[in-house]
Amino acid sequence: MKLYYTEASPPCRTIILLANLLNIKLELILTSPKKGETVTASFLQMNPQHVVPTLIDDDGYILWESRVIAKYLVEKYAKSDDLYPSTLYTRLEIDKILDFDLGTIFRRSSEHFIAVLFTGKYDPARKPKLDDALNVLNEILMRNNSNFVVGKKLTIADISLIATVSSLEVTGYDFSKFPNIISWLSNIKNAIPDYETIGMKGELAFKDMVDACLK
Repeated sequence: MKLYYTEASPPCRTIILLANLLNIKLELILTSPKKGETVTASFLQMNPQHVVPTLIDDDGYILWESRVIAKYLVEKYAKSDDLYPSTLYTRLEIDKILDFDLGTIFRRSSEHFIAVLFTGKYDPARKPKLDDALNVLNEILMRNNSNFVVGKKLTIADISLIATVSSLEVTGYDFSKFPNIISWLSNIKNAIPDYETIGMKGELAFKDMVDACLK
């Protein structure tokens, strides 16, 4: 199974962490959008959206979009449905969080960092919207009253979210107003196997990328 990825990408980190958890061996193919490696003729033939992560399974099936890849890997390779339970309402809760991550937290986090990548500094005008999204997550965690974002076990919702939120944490974002997120981050890092090596490697690559752009 091949995964086209970049070290600094939070969505790529999600898939690498999940694959490790599922004991899936990945052939990691480092791919740089900045160098134009996602817009070559061969890459576009494989993925017209030219994004990473892009997965090619050993049967030749090609898939992109990290949250869809996560569902696919669990459905096809997990020995149980713990990470993405088949119970309708639990699965809907996970899907809801995945969509909230993609459409709100990850989007607003990306806007927060895009300002640095293009101007060399953070745009304070973007912070209130990001704080609002984090406040919603803080509230969700409080209501769930668990170490996890959905139910009482680790799911793909936690693995997707931590890639987004830890990228803020590693770059020094102020979480002091979000105590439930602080606790959840610590709990999930302990719950995901090999996070201190695999997850931190991606976090530090992201931090290095951001630090290199700051003026």
